[in-house]
Amino acid sequence: MRMAPRSHEGLDKPSGADSQLKHSKMVVFASTTGDVGDEVCIVKVGVPLVVYRREYFSVARSIGAHGDSSARDLPVMGIGSLDNVSDTRAKAAGEGYIYLDHAATSPLRPEAREAMDPFHDVVFANPSGSHRFSRVARRAIDEARDVVAEVIGCRPGEVVFTSGGTEGANSAVFGAVRRHGGVAVCSAAEHHAVLHCVEHVGGRVLPVSSTGALDATVVRETLHSDDGTSVVSVMAVNNEVGVVSDMVEISRAVRRRAPQAILHTDAVQAACWLDLCEIWPHVDVMTLSAHKFGGPKGIGIMAVREGVSLEPLIHGGGQERDRRSGTHNVAGIVGATAALAVTHVQRPEEMVRIGKLREALITGLLGAVDGCSLTVDAQIVVPGIVHVCIEGIENEALLFLLDEQGLCASAASACASGAMEPSHVLAAMNVSKSRSMGALRLSLGHTTTQQDVDDAVRIVTDAASTLRSRSSTAGVR
Repeated sequence: MRMAPRSHEGLDKPSGADSQLKHSKMVVFASTTGDVGDEVCIVKVGVPLVVYRREYFSVARSIGAHGDSSARDLPVMGIGSLDNVSDTRAKAAGEGYIYLDHAATSPLRPEAREAMDPFHDVVFANPSGSHRFSRVARRAIDEARDVVAEVIGCRPGEVVFTSGGTEGANSAVFGAVRRHGGVAVCSAAEHHAVLHCVEHVGGRVLPVSSTGALDATVVRETLHSDDGTSVVSVMAVNNEVGVVSDMVEISRAVRRRAPQAILHTDAVQAACWLDLCEIWPHVDVMTLSAHKFGGPKGIGIMAVREGVSLEPLIHGGGQERDRRSGTHNVAGIVGATAALAVTHVQRPEEMVRIGKLREALITGLLGAVDGCSLTVDAQIVVPGIVHVCIEGIENEALLFLLDEQGLCASAASACASGAMEPSHVLAAMNVSKSRSMGALRLSLGHTTTQQDVDDAVRIVTDAASTLRSRSSTAGVR
């Protein structure tokens, strides 16, 4: 059941407050910033705006938030040349680079950047404090929790803020086993954040089909009510090939065969493409990572159903109701929430837009690149991921040429791509080693354009042709 957000009595709506998403029920965090004394507004779902008025920012000024003008003149240290930073930013924005690696990380949404801004150096207080400046920060977290709960379909009290998808996955697997004992179970195609945890505790790894998805039949045939299974982890969308798991059928299988088990889904790759409200009723724990949907890095979201008990992974000050200790990253939480809200609102239109771009990309690659084939049928894959294998091409050399031409792509998960070894996901799908060595993942997102797709087809085609020519020349010698 989706919970209605808390009402906020007596809060004024500032004049001129507007949102580009005004025709939707969901609006995003927005801030109006200028001088320190300006208002900062956080837009709430379906309720009046929460306004942090100038009285709080006078507190910020009095305790030194930009209060000392000399502080503004301090040199920037440790990040290299500012010219290089500016150059990288310009290229990332589309000036000379084609970014098709959204599954690795997605560019920060402007709504997230704007929402985060006042929480870096104006509303910077520790939200666990007792003074009113801390209460401002704490209120921002509370409001963010309400918005996240609305998007997921859970209760606000079930939302836990973490440092990212890896921490969330570790918390789900280790937290269940350490609290309840028993056996952890996952599929062979899970992200290493899950797979390595399950292997670490001596759990079971279930085989997947040739599509990379875990079949509910395998779950029913493997699990038993008396086998001590304490947690089952299945990703909603595979991060490499993009196949969508049937979480409804998997949930039914787990509930029937191991009703005592906690069902966790790694939904890191799902937020952009699937309605999380349709997944949440079927699982006990859901984990997300903000930078996959246009939020900042270093912040994650974990929804833990009421009544589900996990041993905390991090102990300390007892934040997040003793479920995840550590000082809150307020700016990160606000930015993640803004990005998630925008993603949720824009998802229907983006599914159509990106779907058309994906089809153009597939058509172009299959038509122009010899030996290129889809790894998984596009009909069962999210719109944002195109995974192909190119016969007779080594992806290490291919990626080098693509990078030289300004195309950002990958061969596998960004967490493992540096190793340049055959993907464990493709191995689990029984893709031959020779074919998997030519694997290429192109992932689309909110900044992708038709020009990006056209350029990508041209660059991949030219690079593959160059490599084949070199191979032929080497063979003649």
